[in-house]
Amino acid sequence: MFFFPQKMKADTTRDHFCFVKKTIFYLKKKVSMDNFQPAPVTISVLTVYFRNDIYTFSAEWQVWTCCPMGWKHFQSSCYYFSIDTMNWSDSETNCTGMSSHLVVINTGTEQDFILNWIKRTVTSFQNKNYYIGLTDQAQEGQWHWVDQTPYNETAAFWRQGEPSNSKMENCAVMHAETNANRKNWNDIPCSTKVNRICETDATRF
Repeated sequence: MFFFPQKMKADTTRDHFCFVKKTIFYLKKKVSMDNFQPAPVTISVLTVYFRNDIYTFSAEWQVWTCCPMGWKHFQSSCYYFSIDTMNWSDSETNCTGMSSHLVVINTGTEQDFILNWIKRTVTSFQNKNYYIGLTDQAQEGQWHWVDQTPYNETAAFWRQGEPSNSKMENCAVMHAETNANRKNWNDIPCSTKVNRICETDATRF
């Protein structure tokens, strides 16, 4: 068992869960380097006590990736699915305040991952919409991602008949319902308050 000194602080860019995992990584590395046996030593199970929380990890030598507590990890990104609602501008501001941005969807596999998560938040009696980082507020019909990733129509997942390109509907959402299929994007007025999905890079070490 390994006890963290009380004076040690968590990584300021991530919560202490990431800090614990990073410390375990370096602890494992040090144990292996300090061991004089010909065969390498790995820690298969390690219990860590930190700020009254207990973490138990099972790990092999690998590249660690880490997300803030409560975020979902997929490939090289972390995703936050909100439970509260905001308009599009406030949603992007909220994501920026967490060192992230409204989600930018680049592939079908990423779309499927996100769709599977948001479908878990709805019932047959309640549907939801989640803002993504796609808007045509600057010029009607010219869709742009918030991180300046080029918009690719072949990797867009609009519902049939969407986007409607109404002058009043300039922000994109993912529509969540229990029987939603892969093509579930819709454009709505940016003033509408809905849920949001934030995305940030996963910490790697």
